[in-house]
Amino acid sequence: MTNPDIAALKRELAEAKAELAASRRSEAVRSAVAKRSFADPAAVEAMVVPRITTNENGQIVAVDEHGSYRIGKADGAYMSVNEVLDEIERTDPDVHMAETRNVRLVNPFLAKTQNLSDAMILFRENPELAREYALKAGINLEIR
Repeated sequence: MTNPDIAALKRELAEAKAELAASRRSEAVRSAVAKRSFADPAAVEAMVVPRITTNENGQIVAVDEHGSYRIGKADGAYMSVNEVLDEIERTDPDVHMAETRNVRLVNPFLAKTQNLSDAMILFRENPELAREYALKAGINLEIR
């Protein structure tokens, strides 16, 4: 191999590493946003992606507008994606949460995930969703 070939391979490797890091960051943001009930998850993702980077240890961390790492709440550790989302929820008036912030991803009526306490809380907070989940589990909550 000649020096130009080696240089080209090094460039390709650097590009592949950058692409992988960008993919990891996007997936981390997408995953963190999906666990919350934002009215427009895609818009929130677009807000968060420029605010994060991958540090020298491969961790996904928050950065400020100058590219400096931001310090989070935990003993001087770098700010995480979830802390960025918490900050957006607190400070950005344009981000509106979906009406049901307590939407449960696990059906407490199903046998494998059955949890009577969660089922009762769900029924009290969101009776329509509780009835829907119960019907999926073969339970009729309608009182006649």
